[in-house]
Amino acid sequence: MRVDPSALSAQLGKAIPAGLVVIGDELLLREEALDTIRQSAKAQGFTERDVFTIDKQTDFAALDQGAANFSLFASRKIQEYHFSQTPNKDGQQFLQARSQSDDVDTLTVVVLPELKRKEMESVWCRALLDRFMLVPVVTVDVQAFPRWLADRLQREQLTIDAAGREQLLHWFEGNLLACSQLLTQLKLLYGQQPISADEIRNVASENARYQLFDIVDLAFNGDSARVLRMWQGLLAEDGQSHMRTLSGVLARDLQQLAQLRFLLARGESSANALRAVNVWRQRQGPFMQACKRLSVADIQHLLQQLSQIDQALKGVLQHNPARLIEQLLLRIAGLQVAA
Repeated sequence: MRVDPSALSAQLGKAIPAGLVVIGDELLLREEALDTIRQSAKAQGFTERDVFTIDKQTDFAALDQGAANFSLFASRKIQEYHFSQTPNKDGQQFLQARSQSDDVDTLTVVVLPELKRKEMESVWCRALLDRFMLVPVVTVDVQAFPRWLADRLQREQLTIDAAGREQLLHWFEGNLLACSQLLTQLKLLYGQQPISADEIRNVASENARYQLFDIVDLAFNGDSARVLRMWQGLLAEDGQSHMRTLSGVLARDLQQLAQLRFLLARGESSANALRAVNVWRQRQGPFMQACKRLSVADIQHLLQQLSQIDQALKGVLQHNPARLIEQLLLRIAGLQVAA
């Protein structure tokens, strides 16, 4: 049986299954699904919980014996098995055995990363899903994110104007956990009062995370002086973390910019091109400014430089990634920077 996370609480309120399998890489949805499972199980008498983290070194024979020993000390309990990667042969056999257990006093919860179709159709996985309830927690893509945000705002009873929603879509674009954290903060501050984009920016201004998104728009607008000041300030605060985050933001935005510039070069109108590549309304100005300065070839060259930054961050290239990012931002802003 497959149950969407949004329907999980209602389903578990009817009956607790023999076990559950939570599959996927979306951290927020996974943690919320596990919280729902734990709360529903506790309400039905599963008062204790054991958590087993599975990795390459796990001894499944010892794990099986340990799980059996734990079950001697409580009448009803949850046993969670968290796999960091697709189960190996021993892990698959272990899970098949767990799925055949008739112990009604133990609720088995298996947590797995995203599985490929071939793995989902394998013998061990089919055996698991024949007995256990499947809860998919898949990554919410760019197209689905606006719907997720609308549902979350309704659930939290938050009223945010159109510009504010666009701001959230721009900042997070699929990062559910970070978005949820900001929504929680907004709810504490404003409750059910209407919230504007300016109020959202004021709340977020104290967190450098959101400046990383603004710095790209400044670069697209050609404001090299502010780009340089902001980047130096971010480096002084938490350079390593900000470099990795900004690298990801730049990869997304430069790829989107390349698609936009290509459509414009092909003769598409700006309105149609912006719509085709899903540029949020409040970012259309910076994107169009960048397109006036940069050709398709220029943007492809910037993406190649970004690949070097990624290698430097991983230690593959012996270059200063902070300096490389600074050079890239200034080149986006229109400055000629020596390598």
